[in-house]
Amino acid sequence: MALAQGEGIRARLFVELDLEAVTARKAGAVAASAPLLTLLRAGGDASSVAISDAEGGGMRVTAPGYRLAPCDLSRSHAVLAALDEAGIDRS
Repeated sequence: MALAQGEGIRARLFVELDLEAVTARKAGAVAASAPLLTLLRAGGDASSVAISDAEGGGMRVTAPGYRLAPCDLSRSHAVLAALDEAGIDRS
């Protein structure tokens, strides 16, 4: 199906994987920014955005339509596990 000019595809879920230290900085920036928190809530209440320590290091952000998780991108099995945990359907 071709898209008409000016139309786009809206993602249902945006997943961001990055190194532990980077996710910690990004999660800190989200936590400290009221405008970012508002955007991530996407109409939900304050509890719809969760910022937490990730197992093994780094930070995790979970929000409607967005996930940030630590992952060593050089390890393919770690990437696949992180995508599965984020809720990506790889079928």
